[in-house]
Amino acid sequence: MRLLDRTPQGAVHTAAGEVFLPRAKALLKSAAQAAASATAADYRTSAT
Repeated sequence: MRLLDRTPQGAVHTAAGEVFLPRAKALLKSAAQAAASATAADYRTSAT
């Protein structure tokens, strides 16, 4: 599946890319939050 089409001016999202992008951003945000939560839990455990 193509997410981007290249043009002489750069790249543009395909219809699939437009649908995919917000879900991908949400997944990346969720992964960052999970990592931060795990780091905080580890810090709290090792600080006591």
